[in-house]
Amino acid sequence: MYAPCRSLGRTLTTESTFQMTRAQTWWQKASRLERAAVMLLLGAVCLLPLTIIALIGIAVHLDHRVAVEMERQKGLGLPTSAAEYQALRTPVAPDRNAALPLREAALLLEKCGVTDLLKDWRLSPDEYADWPASQREMLQAFRRGTECRDIQQHIDQAAALPECRFERDWFDHDQDCRGPTEDVQPIVSLLHVLAMDDAQNGQPEAAAGKLATALRITGLLSEEPALICMLFAENLDATTLRVAAKLAAQDTFADAHLAVIQTALDSRPPFHPATWYLQADRTHTISVFAHIETKKPSIIGNYKVFIQYSPLRILLQADHVAYLDAMRKLETFAEKPYSPGLLQQQQTITSGVPSYAFFSRMLTFSIRDTMVPPLRHAAALAVLHTGIAVERHRRATGNYPARLEDISKELLPTLPIDPFSAQPPIYRTKNNRLTLLSVGPNMVDNSGDQESDDVAWGKTAAAPAACPVRIR
Repeated sequence: MYAPCRSLGRTLTTESTFQMTRAQTWWQKASRLERAAVMLLLGAVCLLPLTIIALIGIAVHLDHRVAVEMERQKGLGLPTSAAEYQALRTPVAPDRNAALPLREAALLLEKCGVTDLLKDWRLSPDEYADWPASQREMLQAFRRGTECRDIQQHIDQAAALPECRFERDWFDHDQDCRGPTEDVQPIVSLLHVLAMDDAQNGQPEAAAGKLATALRITGLLSEEPALICMLFAENLDATTLRVAAKLAAQDTFADAHLAVIQTALDSRPPFHPATWYLQADRTHTISVFAHIETKKPSIIGNYKVFIQYSPLRILLQADHVAYLDAMRKLETFAEKPYSPGLLQQQQTITSGVPSYAFFSRMLTFSIRDTMVPPLRHAAALAVLHTGIAVERHRRATGNYPARLEDISKELLPTLPIDPFSAQPPIYRTKNNRLTLLSVGPNMVDNSGDQESDDVAWGKTAAAPAACPVRIR
């Protein structure tokens, strides 16, 4: 009974001894490189279970970190997934949505070929008087056509509506990606140019109406819960400030015309703090991360399983945590009063995102100056509001006020606040020159110098039309 077992034992012992002897002989003859390769292979085999356990532990830890941040997100009343984000964007009835007539106007404008003229950075609306004759003739031909009247009708319809929502599935990369850039920016730029043209043709009432329409449209745009909308609104309102200052410098621009612009300013929605835009950006990005982890991202094709069950998912989760950490710090700083040092700290946070967090570095770098554009937007509106009140005071009394407090409450019920200094805009008259400005991000009064950060409205009091208006 035991004979076969003993025979098998002797055979295994003999074979083991032979293989051991063979291995020893190979080891003695092997080169250092071959010995190193064998050691690395044995080490990898031994460490593989430990590596798998470590990766699982890291994944569990990162999942916990993300879950904690998601609970914090819910505590703020903000969505934590792509579905919740889309549900938050409640549909707007077509008869209340200004985005629809704005799109129709933008499409008509593209067909007319005027969009290229508006995109030319050399033809600034506030420098319309210096445009080449060929470009001005092109604009006049456009104004004589029926397309211009149709576009104006769509614009007037949009300005009368209470809401503006650009319906777009942010995760459908095949969908038409029209939005504020394509539909709003050219329309408001057109209003600026037409306002200057009306003023040149002796029609100040029409010019004031177009500027008021531009302010109403950008006011609707600032309510869209996406950071990019505010960035465009900031640029457009800054141009409105320049054009309004140009027109106010003309004696043909009467108090009634300035009152139209002031009424449009008073009807704008209240300004949102910087944290509102940060939270909107963070909400959208969280839904993007959730989409990448659960859906088919366009950048990597159909390898959904490869993301969910590989170390790449751990890297993506680590990226997600890095983004949430950076945004939490940015929101903390955004709640504080503005200062150049605070802005530098904000930039330090975005620069400190780990190098492995590719998405986080890309996303936070794009908003590293998130605090500045909304504040410059508010500063431009404050200077515009104050400048119009000052001009209306001059037309009523014949002189500029000695102080902003001397303006009647009917023209300026409360003094606008410069968001950078938390004080009213700087106002003074010296050597027959009016200075009205926001100090800008550097918080230094540069008297509205063109190369400075000042957001300024300035002209010579004795000869208002002779001095250019400057704004950065």
